[in-house]
Amino acid sequence: MTDEQPAAPQRPDAEIEPWARPLGAGVTGALTLALLGLSGFYIYELAIGASDSPVRVVMSMVLFLVFAAGGAAMTRAWLLGRSWAATPTLVICALLLPTAWSFFQADERMIGAVVGVVAVAGIWIGWKGRSASHDPDSAS
Repeated sequence: MTDEQPAAPQRPDAEIEPWARPLGAGVTGALTLALLGLSGFYIYELAIGASDSPVRVVMSMVLFLVFAAGGAAMTRAWLLGRSWAATPTLVICALLLPTAWSFFQADERMIGAVVGVVAVAGIWIGWKGRSASHDPDSAS
């Protein structure tokens, strides 16, 4: 004899709130464009020979482009209302807070403020942008 227990009810997937879709896409789109811009700047630096280590510049560009591809995927997911995009947005934006602080310490206050605002906005959108989906047949 086996003790068969009924399966526990699954928690419904979270849904992206309608207001969060364009905001999340805006944050991740801005981060993606920033990474593409950094890649372009590194290409320029490489072209004029301003780097003492071309291999390091190329590898940095590859890393930027990999993360830009991830950012583009997150932007698309936000626009389509995919709930998975909220968590990496929240984590990446949390990791940007020390970057913003570094800009402030380097007396680049404007850049630090922009990065900080985008980071805080991304954290808030990633945190508040999801809601538990409700089964229309349930009484609650």
